[in-house]
Amino acid sequence: MWFDQSKELLGSVLRITFEHKNKTAGARLLKSCWKEIRRFHNKYSRFIDGNYIQKINLKVGTWQKVDAETFEMLRKVEKLQEMYGLNFNLAVMGSLENFGYDKKYSFKAKVRVRTKAVSGYVKLKKPDLVFISAPIEFGGFGKGYALDLAAEIFKKTCKNICLDFGGDLYAQGKNPEGQEWEMAMESPFKKDEAIGITALNGKFLAASNPLRRTWGNKKQFHHLIDIESGRPAKSWAAAYVLAATGFEADFLATALFCTPKPKLQLLAGRIKQLSFVLVDPKGSAWINNSPAEFF
Repeated sequence: MWFDQSKELLGSVLRITFEHKNKTAGARLLKSCWKEIRRFHNKYSRFIDGNYIQKINLKVGTWQKVDAETFEMLRKVEKLQEMYGLNFNLAVMGSLENFGYDKKYSFKAKVRVRTKAVSGYVKLKKPDLVFISAPIEFGGFGKGYALDLAAEIFKKTCKNICLDFGGDLYAQGKNPEGQEWEMAMESPFKKDEAIGITALNGKFLAASNPLRRTWGNKKQFHHLIDIESGRPAKSWAAAYVLAATGFEADFLATALFCTPKPKLQLLAGRIKQLSFVLVDPKGSAWINNSPAEFF
C-alpha cells in the first residue's frame, strides 16, 4: 500500500511518499522519520533558543568539544571546501541577521546595512574538538542532511520512495503509476512553474533558488550569501545539483549558486565531474553532466 504524508520542518514542507506492504510497519516508519527530522531541527536550527548549535555559538574563539554527529558534518564541509574551492562559509549568520533573516523572521534589514566579506572560519582537531571564529549555521546543507536521515530510514525496507523537501529531492524505484519518478526543476523566474524534469534513480537533487525567499522594497535581499562581498549572491538565478547524498547535493547547490561565473570558470577542472545546472539571470544555462530534460 502507498503512504503519502507532509509536515513543515526546517522552514520547508517535507512530503514523504512510499510503498510498503504492511500498514502498521509503514506507519512506524513515518513516525520514526518525523521524530528523526524533528530531532535534527530542534538540535541545529538557529531559530531555536538554547539548542545545541546556539550553545556552540556561545563559545566563539575557544576550542570546544562537540558530539560525533556535529564533528562529522563539519568534517564533511571542510572536505568539500578543500575539494572544490567554492564560495561557501558556515559563518554567514551575521550577514543573514543583518539583512533581516533573524530569529523573529522580521525580514527588515538594519537601517544602515554594512557589508563586508564573510571571513569567519572553523578549525577541527580529531576526534571532537572545534574552534569557530564567528557564529555558524547549517542552512547551506541542513535540508540535504535531513533528507539523508529520512532516506536511510525508508531504504532499509522500501523499494519505491519519493522524498520532496521544498526543492531538495530523493527518489528511487517506481511511482504509484508504476513509472520512474520524474522530478520537476522549479523555475527561478516564476513560482509554480518548471524549467525541466530529471529522473533521480536513487540519487539526490538539490536546488538553490531565492525566488520564494526574497524581501526588501526592491526584493534585493535573499538568504544565499556571496561570501566575497557579504551581500546576497547575484551571479546566478538558480543552481540544481544531482549527487549521491543529500548533504553533498545541498552543499554544492548553495556553493555553486554563491560562486561568481568567472571564479567557476577558473575552477572548471575541479568541478568537471559534478552533475549540475546553473541558470543565470538572463535565462542562459550552464549544463554540466546533467541528465535533465529542459522545456
